Amino acid sequence: MNTLNFTKTQQASLKNHIKTFVKKNCDKPSKDILNCFLEDLKYDFSLDNSRYFWLKDYIDDKNLVKELLFLIDNNKKLLQYKERQKPYIEKQKAKAKVYRQKLKKLKQAHEKPTKKQIYYYNSLCEKLGIEKTDITDKSKADLIELIGQLVEKEHEL
Repeated sequence: MNTLNFTKTQQASLKNHIKTFVKKNCDKPSKDILNCFLEDLKYDFSLDNSRYFWLKDYIDDKNLVKELLFLIDNNKKLLQYKERQKPYIEKQKAKAKVYRQKLKKLKQAHEKPTKKQIYYYNSLCEKLGIEKTDITDKSKADLIELIGQLVEKEHEL
């Protein structure tokens, strides 16, 4: 966009539009994407319905075509790079999830159980006819584990 005299807003708008256009047509070669983009622009110009009315004078300019092709190639490379990075990012997300769960358990190990947990534990014990254990010195994490065991027993019955 450097060779053409567009404002920063116009450049950003065009780059964003090309980015979304490339995402929709990423399986096609760059020249085909460029041709489709130019055809869409010309069609919009024929209807007088274009957001890019300022491109009307430059639509057949070789510099514009050259710059658009450059933008399309860069966006395709960026999409391919992101696609290659996907497995790595997914692994990082999985590790972060496990780490957050560990932190949550550590935090719960130092907290007192809530009234709802105590009530739920007591009602499960009554429902299953199991003797209640002393939960006064138990943490939130301990009570979650006890409730989990009781729920498993309930499903076995």
